[in-house]
Amino acid sequence: MLRRRKTPQQQQIEDKLLLLKTAEWLAWQPYVRRFGVIHIAVMMTTVFSLSLTAAQVPHLYFPRDFQAANYALMAMLGVGLLMSLCFLLVIRGYPRGAWALFGALVFCLACAVLVLLDSRQRLFPAFVLCIPLTGLYLMSTRRYQRGLKVLQVAARKRRRLQQLEAGLKRVR
Repeated sequence: MLRRRKTPQQQQIEDKLLLLKTAEWLAWQPYVRRFGVIHIAVMMTTVFSLSLTAAQVPHLYFPRDFQAANYALMAMLGVGLLMSLCFLLVIRGYPRGAWALFGALVFCLACAVLVLLDSRQRLFPAFVLCIPLTGLYLMSTRRYQRGLKVLQVAARKRRRLQQLEAGLKRVR
């Protein structure tokens, strides 16, 4: 099977598209260095606070009911998977996913305060209280907010590149 030779116009369009894709890829490098760490830190604080909340709340409020404790642990596992999905949404350029991370951190903070007030222990609940507070602090920083805006711009560029590539395929 013989391949058709590309016309100079098609070759020029493909070269420009390749340059645009390369420029888009290179634009991610400063983002990862500057904003990527804070997004990963917020995700990790969310997952850690969810797991520690799942470890302490069922044992305090359901001490003898192992079935309810297992249901609570499974619910926290499901919420952890949902938080991972929201993190992926944020990275893909949909900043509304950050609201779910915020909601999970507030939920964990409320549970940690309840456990701190109801429990005789003070050290572990106080430690668990510090993790969602750290995550909420990181979400309130300018760097995190700026990172969300940069991700939105990157998503728009990615969609434009996909439209240009689809247009190139139609021209062929």
